[in-house]
Amino acid sequence: MSKKIFYYIAITGLVLSIISIFLPVISYEVKGGKEYKYSIVGLLTDSEEFETNILDDYEGPVVWDITSKITVILVVTFIAGILCSVIGLVTLRAQRPNTWQFILTIIGMIGVAVPSLILIISVTGYGKYFDGKLKFGIAPVITIISMIICIFAVIRRKNKVAEELRKQLEQKGIMWHAGDL
Repeated sequence: MSKKIFYYIAITGLVLSIISIFLPVISYEVKGGKEYKYSIVGLLTDSEEFETNILDDYEGPVVWDITSKITVILVVTFIAGILCSVIGLVTLRAQRPNTWQFILTIIGMIGVAVPSLILIISVTGYGKYFDGKLKFGIAPVITIISMIICIFAVIRRKNKVAEELRKQLEQKGIMWHAGDL
């Protein structure tokens, strides 16, 4: 059980991120009281509506022109990150995982966390320039926390595999310490 604990932690974090696809990631309340909420799926399917309802209401300095195309790119990055993480974690269950599996998993997890981080920074820094009230949902926070935990779990697993391999090589006499004859 202790050898698989990293796997269960990483899978739990990944499942939380997958569930967060359907939770609101951003919401906007217009001064009249109408509220728009968008999930990852909603941003992918209604990116033009997102641009019309929320982004067109922005009145602050333009640091980065976020259009519906950029929104779709961020959503696709998030989804591709989840796919890479799932593939990497499923293949990590092998008795002796290869380096590419760890790399794929880490890249996937970073790909999931980056769009969430961009969203949190954008809403926090530039939300004041909207007429209404712009808020990020709980999904980006869940995603970032779970991905940090997953990354640590995967790195720990990689270190354990490297240590097991080193011990096996020492036992076979293939690897020796400096100074040994």
